[in-house]
Amino acid sequence: MLHSLLLLPRDLPGKIDSLPCDQLARNVGFLRRNCGKMTPAGFLKTACLFGLDSSASLSAFAKLWALLHGDTLSKQAVAKRCSAASVAFLESVLRVVIDSVLHPSSRSAPLPSAFRRLLVQDSTTLSLPVRLAHVFPGPSNQSSAKQSSLKIQATLDLLCNRWVRFKITPYTCNDQSASPDLLDELRAGDLLIRDLGYFVLGVFRRIHEGGAYFLSRWRQGLQITLPGNSVPHDLLGLLRGRALWDGPVLVGEDRLAIRLIAVRLPGHVAAERRRKARASRDKRLSHNPKYYELLGWNIFITNVPETMASADVLVRLYGLRWRIETIFKTWKSHFRIHQFTNASLEQVLVVVLGKLIWIGWFSLHFNALAAQGLQVSVLKLAQWWSAHALQVFLPEPPDLDTLARNIRYYCRYERRPHRHNYLEKLEAALG
Repeated sequence: MLHSLLLLPRDLPGKIDSLPCDQLARNVGFLRRNCGKMTPAGFLKTACLFGLDSSASLSAFAKLWALLHGDTLSKQAVAKRCSAASVAFLESVLRVVIDSVLHPSSRSAPLPSAFRRLLVQDSTTLSLPVRLAHVFPGPSNQSSAKQSSLKIQATLDLLCNRWVRFKITPYTCNDQSASPDLLDELRAGDLLIRDLGYFVLGVFRRIHEGGAYFLSRWRQGLQITLPGNSVPHDLLGLLRGRALWDGPVLVGEDRLAIRLIAVRLPGHVAAERRRKARASRDKRLSHNPKYYELLGWNIFITNVPETMASADVLVRLYGLRWRIETIFKTWKSHFRIHQFTNASLEQVLVVVLGKLIWIGWFSLHFNALAAQGLQVSVLKLAQWWSAHALQVFLPEPPDLDTLARNIRYYCRYERRPHRHNYLEKLEAALG
């Protein structure tokens, strides 16, 4: 067993090399007659591992390329290759990785479930250099200072730990506007779990019409009607005196038929919720006493029938949504997906796409370990990869001559006609 576990990381370089990199590169114009030193496969491997570097600079990319491929490369050459064609190339690789390499058929069978897939969608925000605010505008603040941010919309299948979809959008594209994006991806029998940011009744209806299922928190203030009645019903009056309420209701002006589940919270949990709500700095929120009383329940809506899953099961399933938040933490803590220098748009996208491709390979390794019966912490495994991935991908440890050549090339002073370095200044001072 131990021997096979040691071989697992060594398999990843071969899997990357097996991708049709040249074909994908030609399709988007990244590879022409002569690609010089930097081949598409070499560019891809470096872009993936670059996510583990603490510095997201052109110089750091060049040094990493030199370690991986045994030859020096200037940062000017890297800048030239970070173009719109390189972005299109990495986008096409990411699609292949998600659609083919990470396909469930290439891994162990998913966990048994009443659902075809258990999908969780959420987003994470990355701050960018201010110079990119015209492409990726960020949040506004009181000082009206420009900011730049992007969002990564990510969808994970919890049953087989497979990334289903990544999408990069400006910060101004909020989760609600991204709510319909996944409709083309959903299949009959899927269960989609999302938080309140994606709450759109019209999207819930389309999910149901497609034969899929949804599970979401309840949005306060939404009008409900009980079946057989035409007069709106007071939700708080329905819940008072009950520890659990589980039944059908009609919501919204279109009277969408859904199942509403409400579970009373312990007193100390409800009190903490109310304390946080009162301390909120958002002046747009003006909560009435009913709002604070309803914070005493966990309230969900779904179209999953009771014969398929009980209220207790659905509440537990919604709790699994936190898994994607934990994974986002690994992206920033160990894969440094939020670190950028003051780079161009193409360079930033190369960094982001390279890191997303690396995240796909990481999940492949995580799944391989799970298939061998190991219960591995995703945070601890990410920490291991951030420390040892370069050793895994090196064909062999660099010899002294290679190290010396790299040191001479990358650690020398840059030649600047109108600016002297320390040694030049010392020589001048000594006459």
